[in-house]
Amino acid sequence: MFSYKMEITVTPLKIGEFMDFCLSIANELTHERGYRTLHLYQNTDDTQNYVLFSEWESKQSMENHLRGDRFSLLKGAAIVLGKSFKLKIGEALIADYSNWTKLDLAWKPEQEI
Repeated sequence: MFSYKMEITVTPLKIGEFMDFCLSIANELTHERGYRTLHLYQNTDDTQNYVLFSEWESKQSMENHLRGDRFSLLKGAAIVLGKSFKLKIGEALIADYSNWTKLDLAWKPEQEI
């Protein structure tokens, strides 16, 4: 398994826009070859801090994603909506998320009013 994680500190007034973007990109990633999962975590002590964790079946599929348009959008959103971000890439990234809340990134169609 190959994975990457983005640690993003989101500007407070842009958290809603960031969440909307994450829901949208999560749905889009399901169409990429080799995609396994995307998880979003929010720090329970500092709610401006998020981690996006993505897993891929192979190194090649992850590299294709990292060179593609969807990752460019993701990186751009982190730059525009965040105060800072870090990207870590590896075969197996292990982290302790005990102080983090896992957020639901399941795509949900808009409800009629």
